[in-house]
Amino acid sequence: FATVPRPKQDSDEYPPLAYHDARRALLACRTPLEYRVVYYPLYEGCRIFEALQMRPSNWQGQWLDFKGKGGRRRRVPIHPELRKVRKIIDSCETTSRSSAEAAFSALRDRIDLRGVTGEPAVCHGLRKCFAETTYDGGRVGWEVVETLLGHSLGVSETYFHVTDDQKVDAV
Repeated sequence: FATVPRPKQDSDEYPPLAYHDARRALLACRTPLEYRVVYYPLYEGCRIFEALQMRPSNWQGQWLDFKGKGGRRRRVPIHPELRKVRKIIDSCETTSRSSAEAAFSALRDRIDLRGVTGEPAVCHGLRKCFAETTYDGGRVGWEVVETLLGHSLGVSETYFHVTDDQKVDAV
């Protein structure tokens, strides 16, 4: 049985970060807000507004349980690296999206962080890096990546059931 082929990138408006650049972003985090806007997208595939809405109550044992885009429920395994910085992230005051984007921009400028196209990196590039590294050339089926990202599966949803074990293996 073949896996669902990886779709073409829909836009280069938000290019992904190369893995080594994403790693530099992780190491450059200084403030709780920087940790929040880098770790959640990179390790959980969260959008920036989802990262800002995370509360301790979203941490359900080994899972993050939250509502994503369109109010759809998402349940994603917690990556061990995110677990290591939980206290720092939880100390982050609730903030606005513009403050979060400004914090990421400051981090990006501090370390000259760029997307794979050479343009200055944006937060969404971390989410795309999560998708690229999770997919890993087909080791993990694209339908699992879609589920982790909270994307609609469309037609493939009727053929595939993504289990919790597949999600854990992917993350």
